[in-house]
Amino acid sequence: SLQMIETLKLILNCDDLRYNMTVYKRCFKADDAINALQVAFPEELTTRDKAIAFGRMLQRARLLTHVCDPKKAFSEGYFFFRLQCYHQPEILNSSQIYQNFPEKDAMDLVITLTSLLTEVEKTGASPETGLVDYRAAHL
Repeated sequence: SLQMIETLKLILNCDDLRYNMTVYKRCFKADDAINALQVAFPEELTTRDKAIAFGRMLQRARLLTHVCDPKKAFSEGYFFFRLQCYHQPEILNSSQIYQNFPEKDAMDLVITLTSLLTEVEKTGASPETGLVDYRAAHL
């Protein structure tokens, strides 16, 4: 959830980390995250094992991922992880994780997007120039 991501952004020290001559942007070490989670949630995460289990739950919820291998389970050690909000987006909206697209095929997607673009053009086009002011076009 967005609230949990905001909490994690506050408690995890995300930084540019180097390993084998590669710099990984805005990530954190698993060991540091385990410690930070235990400090932030002392009542719930009374052991390192509980903090690791919580990290894995966050990973299953797709709130964090390993920087190189999304299948790498959250665990103790010198492993780099990144919050989903800092992951290099392969989609336009990096705050939303799409699991089930409403469109059944590519043609449905084209139709949906064409409809949305037409609506933006109708509501945001200047009568004088015909150009769209995208800052003023709110759907």
